[in-house]
Amino acid sequence: AGKRRRGWKILMKKEMRMKVKKMTMRMKGRKERRTKARMISTED
Repeated sequence: AGKRRRGWKILMKKEMRMKVKKMTMRMKGRKERRTKARMISTED
């Protein structure tokens, strides 16, 4: 049971990291899009 629990914890950590990475990527994408839109608007 102990070994299984350890493996489960590691899996949970990996899943959390993946979720965090996806969230950060989404946030970065949104920020980049906003900044790009601003740059275009200022240029025009």
